[in-house]
Amino acid sequence: MARLQRAATASEVTPQLLGFFLGRSLVSASFSLANQAMPDMTPALGADFKRWVALMDAANALLGFMMRPIWGAAVDAWGRKPALVAGCAGAGVARWVYASDATSVPRYVAYRVLNFAANVPVMMSSTALLADACGGRSSELYAVVNRRMWMWLAVVRMLVVWAAGRAAAAAAAAPADADAAPPSSETEPEHPPKPPHQEDQQRRHHRRVATWQLAAAGAASATGAAVFAALVTETLGARRGFGSPLAVWRDSLSYFSRSRERRALVPVVLLSALPVYAMSTSVAHCRETFGWGPKERARLTLVENASEVLMPLLVSELSTASPKSFRLALRVSALCSLNSALTPAGWTLLLNPVLGRLVEGGPEYNRALVAAQRSFSSPLEGEGALEAALANLEFPLGFLLPGAFLNLSAAFRTPRVVFFAVALGVLAASEWAWPRAARELVLAVDAGDLRVVVSAWLADLARTFRVVGPLGQ
Repeated sequence: MARLQRAATASEVTPQLLGFFLGRSLVSASFSLANQAMPDMTPALGADFKRWVALMDAANALLGFMMRPIWGAAVDAWGRKPALVAGCAGAGVARWVYASDATSVPRYVAYRVLNFAANVPVMMSSTALLADACGGRSSELYAVVNRRMWMWLAVVRMLVVWAAGRAAAAAAAAPADADAAPPSSETEPEHPPKPPHQEDQQRRHHRRVATWQLAAAGAASATGAAVFAALVTETLGARRGFGSPLAVWRDSLSYFSRSRERRALVPVVLLSALPVYAMSTSVAHCRETFGWGPKERARLTLVENASEVLMPLLVSELSTASPKSFRLALRVSALCSLNSALTPAGWTLLLNPVLGRLVEGGPEYNRALVAAQRSFSSPLEGEGALEAALANLEFPLGFLLPGAFLNLSAAFRTPRVVFFAVALGVLAASEWAWPRAARELVLAVDAGDLRVVVSAWLADLARTFRVVGPLGQ
């Protein structure tokens, strides 16, 4: 009965957010198109394109460290809607700038800087707006509506990636059709190597398709800005003071040092974020070790999004029955990193998103954030301030790890060593950092046998299959 009541409440809230969901769909489509395009565009920068990518990753980390506190305070002081509109419009302009010339290093630098600066307020204000509408990020209503939104966004991304993959496949076939030789009576190998000029032509076709994808991503982002401006209602109630930029930045920097409970969460946030910063290494691993191209990358992205759609059907919305779900998710994340390090074939990487989605969904992490936020009461600390503090806590990772992972892969002549290091870090989070933080925050986290969690998850799974159409309630 409680579950049906929560679902009915979510059904009441969801229509009020239809304009927000439509805008987020356009933002998600824009992200997917840009992510599909970039691996085929950056090689046009020259032989040192990997260094440029790593350099801009580090530069964006520094830029985010400086800008997030300002944006977070602005979101809490001036509202969620202005940040959504301005951020989407800026991201659209940034993508058009680089789509106009993929070989220009200055345009690539301008794109990375402007695109990052514009996306920061979009992510902050999206989370804050949804939390406002649902009564806070620790509420069950927020968990239900947020999960359903991400299910829908995953469907959008699947459609976008499918279309991008079809376009990439057509581009790959075009050079072969154009250069097709007349029939020969001699027997030829079934898969003869392509001549150099044909490989160059194929790369140009891939780049041309990627350029159109990035331009379409800019159009989707600009349309999202128009949707947010026309259809989204401001949800910020009590506006908070902004203060001077220097004071805002200083307060954000000291956010996690203001109480013992907040300090206990620091290693959890840092160690559990390590897999995020190995994503660029994963792309290089797939390309260089297994020879993956746009078609294979699109297939992996489709599996990731399909897992996000199916996950709420496998794990019920009431996930408190699994007391160690966050710890279990950390362990599975470490297992996925080990799979990336040890896999002999690229297809086994498709298991990673499936395993990761299967065990996520526990509310413990959000409860820990809310408990840590309440441990030091301040009228200036809203959702925007929390988002800024969390992101800036990871600043050393974003600034140092992309280049460090690149150098580590070069030193050992394989990217597999990076995934071993990430797996060790995530295991440290699950076996040391999280239990310590849970004790400090007085959270009900079971430290007993893993079999308790597995049995609870299986019972939860059985209950879920008896519920028909969780999105229709």
